[in-house]
Amino acid sequence: DTVVCGSLEPLAAAARTSGALATLGTDDLANENRRGGYNSSVLAWTAPGFVEVWELLAEPHAYAALTSVVYKFDHWLEMLISEAVVVQDALPGCCVEYMRDVRPNGEAPPPDASVVCFPLEPKPHDVRTDFVKEHWV
Repeated sequence: DTVVCGSLEPLAAAARTSGALATLGTDDLANENRRGGYNSSVLAWTAPGFVEVWELLAEPHAYAALTSVVYKFDHWLEMLISEAVVVQDALPGCCVEYMRDVRPNGEAPPPDASVVCFPLEPKPHDVRTDFVKEHWV
C-alpha cells in the first residue's frame, strides 16, 4: 500500500544515523483514526539491529501465525519496539498520505515526497490517475 515516487535515501539515512527502527506514526494519517501507534507501510532499519523483525518476515508461516493472535502486524511492532523513529517527525514531507496530501493536491504528490502511503482505503490499484500510473507497478 505504498508508491515510491522519489529517492529512498532519506529513509535509509534516518535508519542508519539513528540506529533505530523507522516507521510511520498513526497520529497524522487520516485513515488510521488512532493516535500513538505505528503504521508499517514504511519500515527502515540497519542490520543487524531489529533482527527479530526480519526473522519474523522471512520465516515461512510466521506472519500468518502472528496475525492469528495479534490483530495487526503494526500492533506487534508497537509491543516489540518502544522507541521507533516516526518518519513523519524525522523527515517531514518525505512520506505522505494519498487521501490527505495527494488527492486534494490535484492528484499530485508534493515535490519532496519519496513515498505515498495508502493506509486502509483506497489502495493504489484502485486509483486511476497519472501519478499512480507512472509510479505503480
